[in-house]
Amino acid sequence: MSGIVVTHERLHWLILALLAPLLGLSLLLTAPFQTPDEFAHFLRAAQLSELDFRSLSGPDGAGGMIRSGYQRAVAEPEFNNLSFHPERQLNQAEFLRHDLWKQAVGAQREYVAYANTAYYPSLNYVLPALGLGLNTRLGGGAMTGLYAGRLATALGVTLILFLSLRHITRGKVFCLTLLAMPMSIALMGAISQDAALIAYTLAAVALGNRYLDAPDSPRAPLHLAGMGLLLLPVVLGRPPYAPLLLIPLLLARDPRERRAAGLVLIFSLVWLAVWFQWMKGGPQCPTPGVAPALQWRHVLEHPLFSTAAVVLMTLVQLPAYAQQFVGRLGWLDTALPLYVILGFLLALFWLFRRDRPVQGWTPAQRGIAFLILCVPFLIALAQYLYWTPVGEFDVDGVQGRYYIPPVLLLSLLLRPAGADDAHGLPWAVIAFLALANFHALYLVAARFWA
Repeated sequence: MSGIVVTHERLHWLILALLAPLLGLSLLLTAPFQTPDEFAHFLRAAQLSELDFRSLSGPDGAGGMIRSGYQRAVAEPEFNNLSFHPERQLNQAEFLRHDLWKQAVGAQREYVAYANTAYYPSLNYVLPALGLGLNTRLGGGAMTGLYAGRLATALGVTLILFLSLRHITRGKVFCLTLLAMPMSIALMGAISQDAALIAYTLAAVALGNRYLDAPDSPRAPLHLAGMGLLLLPVVLGRPPYAPLLLIPLLLARDPRERRAAGLVLIFSLVWLAVWFQWMKGGPQCPTPGVAPALQWRHVLEHPLFSTAAVVLMTLVQLPAYAQQFVGRLGWLDTALPLYVILGFLLALFWLFRRDRPVQGWTPAQRGIAFLILCVPFLIALAQYLYWTPVGEFDVDGVQGRYYIPPVLLLSLLLRPAGADDAHGLPWAVIAFLALANFHALYLVAARFWA
């Protein structure tokens, strides 16, 4: 095809040529702690950077032991007052002269509550913890630690994405477009659990492709087992993703492969059950009227009302979730132009239709599609139970970014690339990806910096 400028075999190089620079700009232009819950993710990574894996309980909820300099950075009113106040900005010159650049991280550690993230898997914070740990040991300042954590996350994620995309033969352009969404860029350029969830999911997709491309290989059971193990921290980080653990078992084609996938599934379910039991009494939503135990009772007493609330509110809110899925930046308070939102959604829809199997889906693929379609409703159910006031016909707290990892797995339903260029990347798509992201970064810079 004459419109193709990057062939399928070379698409992974765009991770370095396009995504890496965008991640670098995003981590620099996004003001401190201005992606969802970045302050809590920062504190979790800071605790783990000390090789301290405890989740402690205190009067304000679960948390951990944090160095004084990092505590001060998180508590800085100048940063906290930015969220949801578009009229407020940071002065660039004053920010660069801020005391936090010189503020030592300190030797003393004290308990700080950050219940939203205190129980999240340590594996999902390896990258920012490395950056923060290195900053501490090199004598860097408190604010330097934030950017060290962001940089370590961006570099590590870039490497994982590059290596994973090399081995993907199904829906490679689809995956790349998902990764290039402004929301994906913002999450992967911040200290966020979502960066790990996206990276691990793409690595699982790569192993799924390795298995599907060589099902008779002696390593096929290992590919399925590895896929299941990579999905485990993703599910532990967001339990409504639990049905995704079944995907390797659905892909398995012979008893040996089913045994391998089944053993990993059993291990994952046991681990998930233990983790869920450990979580009880952990993160609590501070919103008045929220009481998970009472909400559970309400669901059991009024199952039809509760089911209708979860299903209907998910469908009603889909336009808002779609906007957040592509990119509502900052702390979800910086909207992007309509052309960016519609452009990415239409591109993903077109790519999915273009690369779908000509002969239709196999029973296993239909099963995978069903599991993925269940995830939005399970997310809504979890938010209904743990974040919505008791008895309300509503679902609070769902964010479109939660859908990115499951949608990445949809690429397993697409056909492998052929010998022609039909699965390459047209110049128009590259131009759109670049234009949309640079426009998004311009809006981020204008939003945060005076």
